[in-house]
Amino acid sequence: MSSLSSKLARLTAPVATSPGANGPSAPSSTGRPLTLGPSLVDRVHGPGFRQGRVEVGAARAAEASTVASLALDEAFRGVDTTRMLLVDTETTGLNGGTGTLPFVIGLAWFEGESLVVRQLFVPRPGQERPLLMRLGERLAQASLMVTFNGKCFDWPLLRARFVMNRIALPPPPPHLDLLHCARRIFKRRLGATRLQDLEAQVLGFHRHDDISGAEIPAVYFDFLRTGRVQAIEKVLEHNALDLISMAAVLAELCRRFDAPDGSDAAEDCLGLARVCERSSQPERAVLFARAAVERAEEPATALEACSLLAKLAVRRRAWAEAAQWLERATQQRAPEVATAHLAYARICEHGLKDYGRALHHAKLAWRAEDGAAHAKRLARLERKQSMPPSPSRERAGVRGREGEDETPPVTTPEKTRSTTTARSAEASAPGEGALKPPASEFSARPTPR
Repeated sequence: MSSLSSKLARLTAPVATSPGANGPSAPSSTGRPLTLGPSLVDRVHGPGFRQGRVEVGAARAAEASTVASLALDEAFRGVDTTRMLLVDTETTGLNGGTGTLPFVIGLAWFEGESLVVRQLFVPRPGQERPLLMRLGERLAQASLMVTFNGKCFDWPLLRARFVMNRIALPPPPPHLDLLHCARRIFKRRLGATRLQDLEAQVLGFHRHDDISGAEIPAVYFDFLRTGRVQAIEKVLEHNALDLISMAAVLAELCRRFDAPDGSDAAEDCLGLARVCERSSQPERAVLFARAAVERAEEPATALEACSLLAKLAVRRRAWAEAAQWLERATQQRAPEVATAHLAYARICEHGLKDYGRALHHAKLAWRAEDGAAHAKRLARLERKQSMPPSPSRERAGVRGREGEDETPPVTTPEKTRSTTTARSAEASAPGEGALKPPASEFSARPTPR
């Protein structure tokens, strides 16, 4: 801390630069700057360095195909992950806009097996131009930019500062926002997916004496008035920890996607299954969903995993397998069980041609669709059940079992949970209540996202 204090103290003094200088000179071979401008000396974390129980250097070995799957974006397929650039800012406000100054721009990248952290610091407003030019140079060298909530906050803010300072912005590399990746996998278990929540619950790392993000703007303004550097040291430490944790989170996300183990929670396995489904990897989705069913302690988790397995089976036109998973789903004591009964009724009607069983589950699914649709479904099934067998119906049944008949839609509870739960509390009699889930969730064929 003492060396950092001395550097900050020197940063507040005027810096003599030659006319036309764009900022601090490049570091020497020793890693120290030749002249001290508005930047800080790099921090280097060597091979084997860990953030909690995760080795940070493992992020460098991330496969581009895995990153593309986690991001649900094919633009990442083929990028060189060894040339990633991690970016995080500390600002004078959390609302963004042209009046918000990023007074710390934290950068991190890999050099060999080591993670280099460089923090660019603005000692006074109006001196950010050299930092932006240094950032532009790094972006031009990177093949991948990694942030945490950077698509909504950091990058729009930095882009605006380039424009305000009339600096040409190099074409940015593909942008991986880890917040979105983490939400898809960990939100069911953690609820909140802030970076510090992931540190504690996923990385096994706990910060001590860390400054709150809400306090950071006031600390910088106090620094401008008084020149006191003690609190700024905490801001810089906070920023450095953010960058290191981002690399560790990326490494852990890739590890869980590529090589899952028995320690992964059921909710996390279900999140991974959903990602595999959306990235057109049905075989991996089945593996993760089966693991979620086996490890599930909460009925809602088991219900969603079984419904997903049934949906994947329908896409293969494996009606009997889909019915088995939906039978298991309907046994769960969860608020969304009506959606499983509705999906089961559709499978029995359109796939198995078992109208008696379809009618039974349709009667139990009244909370999952509106009254008019429910009454129409029951009337249709009662009419089909009362019809005498005919060769055409028998042939239709055979075609359905062989996968030549129409594909029954499958309901999954993931996107209809809030509406069905609310309607369950309000409904007082069959036929009154819940909204029909969105049509996109009923499609038996995968749709591009």
